Amino acid sequence: MENNEILEYLDDIQSEIDDEYEKFAKEDFECKLRWHKMIKPLFVKCREFVNRLPGISNTYWEQVFLNYEIAKALLPVDEDDNIDAKWIKKLEVDYLDGYMYRVHVELHENSFVNNTTLTKKICLNEKRIETTVIQWKKDEKWSIFEFFESLTEDLEVFDILYEAYFNSAFYFLTSQTN
Repeated sequence: MENNEILEYLDDIQSEIDDEYEKFAKEDFECKLRWHKMIKPLFVKCREFVNRLPGISNTYWEQVFLNYEIAKALLPVDEDDNIDAKWIKKLEVDYLDGYMYRVHVELHENSFVNNTTLTKKICLNEKRIETTVIQWKKDEKWSIFEFFESLTEDLEVFDILYEAYFNSAFYFLTSQTN
């Protein structure tokens, strides 16, 4: 077998692997979407309950993020190098029909950005990304905010934010037992 034949054969095999992975990825997404739709009413129920609790509703997401170790790497730090999650007012992370996902955050007044909301929506089929233009207050930029401005899919960041959203009650309860 000549070198070109070997390369072509291996390329064909890799193409088949890629095709199978694409099928798997779509099935995986559809499974996650079905699961998300089943539990979405519970997220709404949790949010409505938290919103009725004075003193907790404004700090809920801060406590969630401070107790989720992986998410801490995305968060900004204040002038004393303490992780700052006080700016998170509300978080929603969704799988959507049409092979899409969306992350939406409402923000408290903060020292990092002027925005009051941040949204990123990804259509994986069409390779279309809707982002938010960040209105920075300082020259220093933070990963969590850059995610909303970036024209890349950033599935890793989506997964981290979905984990925080999905398990927010657990991370909040962890903060209350420490």
